[in-house]
Parts: sequence; C-alpha cells; structure tokens
Amino acid sequence: MRPNSIKLIIYTLMLALPFVQGCMSGGVRSHNLPETFSEKKPLSSWLIAGKTTKREVLNRFGPPNFPENFSEALSWRYIWSQQSRLVIVPLSPKILGHEQILTLSFTEDGHLINYKLDEQSPHLQKGDDPKGVFF
Repeated sequence: MRPNSIKLIIYTLMLALPFVQGCMSGGVRSHNLPETFSEKKPLSSWLIAGKTTKREVLNRFGPPNFPENFSEALSWRYIWSQQSRLVIVPLSPKILGHEQILTLSFTEDGHLINYKLDEQSPHLQKGDDPKGVFF
C-alpha cells in the first residue's frame, strides 16, 4: 500500500468516527422501565379504579419518585426517562430524550381512583438548539 492511501484511510476514519459514535451510543435511563411498559398489555389491564391497591403498585413499580413520604400520600408520581446522544456534525452532540410520567391518585384506604400516563418523545434537553437536528 502506498503512504498516500494509508493517510486517506486514516483521514476518512477520523471524519467518520464522531458520526459512528453518535449512532452507537446507548441511552441513559433514570430508572429501568418496568415490564409493563415493554409488554404489549396496556396499563388499563391491571390498573383498575377501586380495585388496584397501593401495595400492588409498589410491587410492580417500586417506590414512586414523588413524594418522598409516599405511604401517607394520596397522589404518586413515577418518572421514567431515557436519553440518547445524536451526533450531527463532528463534536456537536445533541441530547434527545423520551420521558414517561405516570401519576396515580388513591383513596384514603389505598385503592386507586385514577391514573394518567403522559409521554414526551423525542425532545431536546434545555439549551440545545433544535435547528439542524435530524430525526
């Protein structure tokens, strides 16, 4: 191989590496998503108003993110988020995210009144400029 060919290969790899890095970077999660969100079964199949209890929710999801003193609280909130880096231009990564927020309301005796699942996806983290981002 000629010296110029080797230089060209190295130069090409150096230019491509940041793009490959962005494609290969894994997501960062605040918590592991519970099985319920990865299954095909909807939450409504087991979150039933008047029947589902705080204990059942704790067994499935663990302690909620909010409030800290959840045992006496009538409203719980779980937040699951995943972030990934996207490299568009070398050395200019953008952070994309996906977030799920589950809010549950309970009666005084610990039975579910209702729940709400909000999903936000994808979004840029604060401070990122949305111009030039490819989805």
